[in-house]
Amino acid sequence: MTNPVNMALDQDQQDTVEYPSSTVCIAGPGSGKTRALTAKAEYLMNSGISDVICLTFTRAAAAEIRARTPGVLAGTIHSFCHSVVGWEQDHDDLLARYIMEGKDKFSWVLVDEIQDLTPEQMEVALSLIKRGGGLFAVGDPYQSIYGYGG
Repeated sequence: MTNPVNMALDQDQQDTVEYPSSTVCIAGPGSGKTRALTAKAEYLMNSGISDVICLTFTRAAAAEIRARTPGVLAGTIHSFCHSVVGWEQDHDDLLARYIMEGKDKFSWVLVDEIQDLTPEQMEVALSLIKRGGGLFAVGDPYQSIYGYGG
């Protein structure tokens, strides 16, 4: 398959995007991790897989992914959980309530900045994957904003 529209990928990125199984892509700053994640979303959608979700750490990153790949579902983990279990009650138990109540499943879950997910956020992300589905994640452990906390 050719490079997705407006996504100039090098050969390693292209190979990663086209890899058919779950992948965690670890790379340094400015190496095109988010570009690869966005290209993976577009690649999957162009392959006929429409139940794809992109989870990001910030609303700005989600908006960028949606702008680059119209039609893809993209948002922060918290905003996704809020959309499923509602906005009532305490923000602190939102992820736990989603894990207990959430029923949405996707063929592919794409995660940007995976190094910044807490264990509970990672549990939410993994709970979204359909049986036989895949995870595509990008990150840089040296850029972790929570590295001090283990």
